[in-house]
Amino acid sequence: MITVENWAEIRRLHRSEGISQAGIVRRLGISRNTVSKALASDRPPKYERVPLGLAVGSVILVPISTQSGEALEERVSENSALERHTQLGEGLLGWVIGLVLIAAAMVAWDLWRRRSAGADAAAPSGAPDGAKGTDVSAAGRPMSSVVIAVVLAVAAIAVGTGTIVQAVLIGHSGAQAVWGG
Repeated sequence: MITVENWAEIRRLHRSEGISQAGIVRRLGISRNTVSKALASDRPPKYERVPLGLAVGSVILVPISTQSGEALEERVSENSALERHTQLGEGLLGWVIGLVLIAAAMVAWDLWRRRSAGADAAAPSGAPDGAKGTDVSAAGRPMSSVVIAVVLAVAAIAVGTGTIVQAVLIGHSGAQAVWGG
């Protein structure tokens, strides 16, 4: 991905110094496609995190953690701490699936919001001045969009916190099972 500094430098070299795209490619050692895209875009590049990938990765790691717990069961004699550890471990998958669902909802909402913003920008404004419309927040977004953002954020924090607490409890109960604490 191109940095904001490179984007600005490409545009400066082309617009202020009149250097051709090929000259910029040679000078900066950046691909021709990158130079073309930088010159075509009106905005600098921005980094966007994709929460869905991290959440899916967590689902993949749960079976590995489960295997670790099963190996612990084979090495430690049966006791109440080990039973608690096993029960807590079985509950982790539900929390992680909750994270995946919230991350998927966040990605879907973001895509919908971007498409709506693009469609709104492209649509002609036919409403007369003073026409009543959708309630809008101070940031210029529809109130429903703000409410969805808040609900998703609260859900992500709640489920993320639950997942962390569950993982800590699992680790603690595993340590108690091994060391008899």
